[in-house]
Amino acid sequence: MENILYQLLIGSIIGIISGITGLANDELIIISLILFNLVKSIRIATASVLLIFILPTRFGILYNYYKKNLIDFKLAFTIMIPYLFFSYISSFYAVIFSEKTLYLFNIIILSFIVFLYILKYVDL
Repeated sequence: MENILYQLLIGSIIGIISGITGLANDELIIISLILFNLVKSIRIATASVLLIFILPTRFGILYNYYKKNLIDFKLAFTIMIPYLFFSYISSFYAVIFSEKTLYLFNIIILSFIVFLYILKYVDL
């Protein structure tokens, strides 16, 4: 029962963040699942999160932006095509890398993103 409450809490909080920021928040869910010990491995967390986002979870959010004419369809589809290809190819490596390598890769990517945000938005 405790796990279900944690899962509902994660879904609620990250859903709010996603609705406000527009970020997919895949990483936040994966990190939360790992930190609360709700999964046995990062691979299970990743695959479970992929299932979450393959379902039409973003249609409501997307519709609100569409109503305000805020979607650049050309931009979205231009990015979507190589994204689909390269995410498919890279998934072959994700299932063969060690758990430690996957954790380190996530740490590096998230640290880099934080660093870029600090450079752009914080007066140093």
